[in-house]
Parts: sequence; structure tokens; C-alpha cells
Amino acid sequence: MTAAKLVAFSPPSPSAATPAGQAKTIDAIGARPFLDVDRRLEYATFVLVDGTLHLNVRAATDERRFMLLLACALAAMALLGIVTNLRLEANSADAAALPIAAREAPQVARSAVSLPQNQASHPQPVLQPLLSAPFDQRFPRLARALTSPPSALQDTLIVSYYGNPYSAGMGILGAAEPETIVALLEERAAAYDRLNGPTGVVPALHLVYAVAQPHPTADDRYLYYVDDAAVQRYVALAEERGMLLFLDLQIGRSSVEAEVRRVLPYLRHPQVHL
Repeated sequence: MTAAKLVAFSPPSPSAATPAGQAKTIDAIGARPFLDVDRRLEYATFVLVDGTLHLNVRAATDERRFMLLLACALAAMALLGIVTNLRLEANSADAAALPIAAREAPQVARSAVSLPQNQASHPQPVLQPLLSAPFDQRFPRLARALTSPPSALQDTLIVSYYGNPYSAGMGILGAAEPETIVALLEERAAAYDRLNGPTGVVPALHLVYAVAQPHPTADDRYLYYVDDAAVQRYVALAEERGMLLFLDLQIGRSSVEAEVRRVLPYLRHPQVHL
């Protein structure tokens, strides 16, 4: 039997000529595949030609390079996880080795405890107390800014009298003096309170501060305003009697921004609302 000889070669390009003495390609007459290894990664073929065993290896494809990089990344992640677990186990063992009195002592006393060498070398979690604290303790000012104040309507029924002091046709506020209106409002709110069960009742005055007009006004806004002295009178009564005061704004030919700016001095009082 003729001894088989192993020769490694790469197939030449179709246009290249076969140099003298080089083994024939796998397309030579009599060649037959002997072993085919994973065509997706690297094409390796053994062929037997005239008693000589030839090995043909095609260059690695992009898919193989990707798979190799993925395998390396997975191996690195696994190694990192193993190292992390080992360090955590070492820290736990060091903490368990401390005396019970040292573990239960206050934080000030802990600073005087001599820790093992390997535990002292690790950085201590200085941010842990901050991260474990509730949000309102970590950022009290931001928490207060994000927290809405209690609503006047929460578990409360508002009983309100409406109108403009210059027009009896717009509501009861124009039918009598403010002190008389406030007394009537308190009686009506008390009647509701007796029937309302656990829900509280808060009396309120609904003052139409700016009234739209059919004709031009001096500032061309087509609005007629309640005098400042009259508004201050209602503000004082609401504060004295524990009532709410709502300012009703009609816009006319003005703008919402301009009208809100006009009533800002009144809105500084906590019982005054829009």
C-alpha cells in the first residue's frame, strides 16, 4: 500500500496558474472529500489524490470572527462574576469574624475596632447612608417643592355666595353690604354642615372682580373692575371669618396674563383664589 502524505495548501484563485510541483486542487480528477468540518465557521476539507492526503483550509469568515469575539466577551463576563462573588464571600467571612460586641456597637465605636487587613483595604460604602435614606430626607427642599399643598376641596364642601357689589342682577353679593352677606353665608353653611355628615363645609365669597362691558373703557380693555378698597374689604372679612374668597376674572379684550398680574397683590393672601 502506498503511504499517504499530508500536504497543506490553500486553493489558488481561478485565474492563477498552478506552479510546478504544487499539489492539484480539490477539483482534480479522482479527488474525493474525506472530512468536512463546520462549513459555517471554517471550511476545512481533506481530499485524497493519488495516495496523497491533502488538507484545504479556507480563511475564517466574518461570522466566525463575530462568534469568537462573542465567546471572548461571555468568558470575560463569567470571569468577572466569579471574581466578584469571591470578593463578596471574603468580605462576608471577614465581617463574621468580628466580635459580636464590635458589630453591635454604635458607628462611633466601630471606628476604633481594628479590622482585618483585607477588609480595611477595601473602600467603605460612604454613599450607602445617603442612598438608603428616604427621598424627602435626602432632598428636603426638592421634596417640599414637588409636594402639592393640601387642597381646599379635600374632604370639604364649599358653599359660596356669588356676585358683583355694583350689580344686584349678577348675584347676592350686589344685594347688600358685605357684612350682611357674610352673616347670611355663615347661616347657610351651617345648615349644609348639619346635613353633610363627616364632610366639612367651608363658606366662600365668589367675587366677580372684572366684568366685561359692551362699550370701550379708558384702557380699551372693555372691562370694569371692582374698586381696590372694596376688594380689600372682602379680603379682610374672609380672613376674619375663616372663609375663602374667589376672584372671578372676565377677560374682555385684555389677556389672561395681564389680568392675572393685576390681581397678584390679592393672591398673596392665603384665603384668596382665582
